[in-house]
Amino acid sequence: MKAILSLAMALTLSACAVAPPSAPSGGVARTANPASMNCLQNRGTLETVQTPQGEQTYCLLPGGKRCEEWDMFRGNCPTRTVNVKMKKFGF
Repeated sequence: MKAILSLAMALTLSACAVAPPSAPSGGVARTANPASMNCLQNRGTLETVQTPQGEQTYCLLPGGKRCEEWDMFRGNCPTRTVNVKMKKFGF
C-alpha cells in the first residue's frame, strides 16, 4: 500500500514539473538598428565596408547618393529624408 501511495505521489509531482523554455531556433533575437531601419524605409540599401577602425555601414540611396547610416539618421547628411515612423521609437 505504501509503495502504491509513494508511486502515486511521485507521478503527481512529476506531472507538475515544468519543462524549461527552449531557446528560439535561429539564434538570439535582436532589436533592429534604427539607423539601418531608417535607411531601408527611405528606399536605400545597406553597404558594410571594413575599415582600419572596424566596420562602417553606408546607406546607398536611389540616384546614387551614399551616406553613413548614423549621419543620415541624425540629419548630418544632405541626402537624409525624414522618416516620421522612426519618431515613435524616440529618435
